Amino acid sequence: MKRVLIFEPIITNNGISKIISDFIMNFDQKIDCEILTFKIENDIYIKNLDIKIHEIGIHKNIFKRIKKEKIIMKENFDVVHVNGNYISRVIECISAKLVGVKQIIIHSHNTGCESNRKLKTMIHSMLKFLFGFFATDYLACSKEAAKWMYSKSIIKKQKYEVIPNGIDLKKFRYNEKMRNKIRKNYHCENKYVIGFVGRLSYQKNPIFLIEVFNECKKINKNLQLMIIGEGELKPKVIEYVNQLNLSKDVIFLGNVVNVFDYYNAMDCFLLPSLYEGMGIVNIEAQVSGLPTIVSDQVPKEVQISPLIQFVDLNNSKKWIDKILNHKRNENREKWYQELKNCSYSIQDVSERLEGIYLK
Repeated sequence: MKRVLIFEPIITNNGISKIISDFIMNFDQKIDCEILTFKIENDIYIKNLDIKIHEIGIHKNIFKRIKKEKIIMKENFDVVHVNGNYISRVIECISAKLVGVKQIIIHSHNTGCESNRKLKTMIHSMLKFLFGFFATDYLACSKEAAKWMYSKSIIKKQKYEVIPNGIDLKKFRYNEKMRNKIRKNYHCENKYVIGFVGRLSYQKNPIFLIEVFNECKKINKNLQLMIIGEGELKPKVIEYVNQLNLSKDVIFLGNVVNVFDYYNAMDCFLLPSLYEGMGIVNIEAQVSGLPTIVSDQVPKEVQISPLIQFVDLNNSKKWIDKILNHKRNENREKWYQELKNCSYSIQDVSERLEGIYLK
């Protein structure tokens, strides 16, 4: 039995919290997990986990933070698994090293940071070599996420390993009955429904999403936009939708646990992110048989079918053309059959992570 402490700064309704929950639910009995976090902002993904969760609060004073982290980490953990996307995560690696944890894993989940972007990018670039002194294993959800997070030396020597985010592929299998039910519930039976799933934050570029939808709507009145997710930009997005008189054309669903059901109701999926570590929603959309249009800042590893297209964010016209020229995919069921053996199965990915813990 290996005792593993998984660190995630903020537990909320984001992709990292979701994938951590999925990993834990798919580990076998050889792994005994606990979670360490500063704050539980939203427990949508962890409330059903039967594990111990340590919430230690947010501490700007680094020494107080290390002291609190050490108290938890010295409880005989074999592995400390640190998730994040910025050099500040080296603090958790230092805390683990100070209490003698033998295996310290740093896991990159993104290719940028949200606040004070220029300054933080500069600081991260200068100091990311520090991970090489305090971590024993270097993971990333994509090659691009590894390049962002780790030093040139680690990348050049290929000391990192890509562990992609995974999904329960069966859940995203196209279901015609569910499609009809959801579309009837939201009165969009005869509409062409464009979908978006993600946090309403700077990274996901939701204002661009609304701008493009508005231009498409001027040409095709039969469009509907379905937005799944919450985030700090939601009030601004709603205000912008109202300014454009689109309130009847945009459905805000908030957070939903059964997001796989809602892909059925969509006819096309968009993700105009400014940067992405991977973007697991792109895999979900393709398995569901959806034409998928994403920004050229999304890692190319997510292309597991001809359904996905990468479009330059500086070319709004091309986004509009791609959306308007798409027709409904009449044979969505076949894509689950074609993709069910892809490398993004949560069972297979969890098994790979287990192997790293147990080595």
